[in-house]
Amino acid sequence: MVQPPTLARRLSFTLIELLVVISIIALLIALLLPALHNARRSAQASVCMNNARQFIMATTTYALDHHGWYPRWMASLDEDPEKWRFDTHLWSTLEPYFNDWRILTDPGRDNSEDNSDYFYGEDRNYWYIGISYLFVDDRLIQWGQGMRTRYDDVIVPAKTLLTYCVVETKSGGANAGLSDPPDLNGVHNGTETFVFVDGHGGFFSTEPVAEYFAAVNTYAYTYPPG
Repeated sequence: MVQPPTLARRLSFTLIELLVVISIIALLIALLLPALHNARRSAQASVCMNNARQFIMATTTYALDHHGWYPRWMASLDEDPEKWRFDTHLWSTLEPYFNDWRILTDPGRDNSEDNSDYFYGEDRNYWYIGISYLFVDDRLIQWGQGMRTRYDDVIVPAKTLLTYCVVETKSGGANAGLSDPPDLNGVHNGTETFVFVDGHGGFFSTEPVAEYFAAVNTYAYTYPPG
């Protein structure tokens, strides 16, 4: 009996076909990378906003637990035996209210190297706006330049900024100074995190702040400047 001719044969890709497939995959990766990068930035921004809100909630809860008074900034008087001790800093005072120090670090920033020894090797990215008058500094009171502040002293909490997100050494650390330009480089898709006294927050462009500083070499204390 004559066997029918076999129809099966070995299938394989040619070199040209393989190169075409590789090219298509590379093109898809190139198209997807920016989207993945933006998605990662958006996720980091969400975490940053959540951290800042927890920070403000801890601050507000402390104030409510202490008859509306905000904590002192830090022991600073020459006659105080605890002068400049970190356990007197307001972050240490507020620690029982936020419990996890990691909420003070913005995941969108490079926190691998700390340039300041002021906070004992820990990166902290959230700082208070108006710290010199919102949180009591015994030196300012002694000099007649300040007073203790209560939550009720804030006239419009929904329009009063309380915290923003910066690199630690631009926010009041040992190496920061008034002559330093504000570190507002828009790491969250061109914006930075700002949270108000009432707990709501938003992402705002920092270009007006940087432009104002470049023009007059000082801080604006308002947003937008002027």
